[in-house]
Amino acid sequence: MAVVIDVSRFDAEVQQVLKNFQELNDSIQDNKLRRRVMRKPAKIVVDAARANIPISQRSKRENYRYNTPKVVQRKRAPKGRGRKVATYYPGNLRKSIKRLRFRKSPREFIGPKLVKKGKSGGEYGLSGTRVDGYYAPMVLGSADAFRRTFMEPAIKKSAARAFSVAQQELEKELNKLKRKTGL
Repeated sequence: MAVVIDVSRFDAEVQQVLKNFQELNDSIQDNKLRRRVMRKPAKIVVDAARANIPISQRSKRENYRYNTPKVVQRKRAPKGRGRKVATYYPGNLRKSIKRLRFRKSPREFIGPKLVKKGKSGGEYGLSGTRVDGYYAPMVLGSADAFRRTFMEPAIKKSAARAFSVAQQELEKELNKLKRKTGL
């Protein structure tokens, strides 16, 4: 099952980079091999994306997400009331940018990692590894604005380096396969 990226929404430079990655990715048939090859290039893009995301200067303190048991779903609790469900520390969004793997997809995705339903609550963005980027689209008003402002510049900035690393990794894997099969 092939997953196709809609590149019509990107500008020409990003379209070309994504097309090159798509061709390289499609040339590899084994999903495990594909993931091994794309792991290091994905890390390069993740680092570039994290560098693009600012840490809020306004809020040097934590923010909270509330949940309030109520009779009518539409009603909201007054500000500061309700049950604190989650605490978000500064830098949480930056830390939440990760390489995302989906079980059924052979592709690599990069974006804010969300907490699974039912596991939400607690502290996010502190020194531990728990992060929740659920509010990434809210930072600039939409997911599209988040993509244009943070993710596309990261792809542009790291594309050449990531592509060369992908080619090197592919050569390494092919050499391993040659040694293993005795060709």
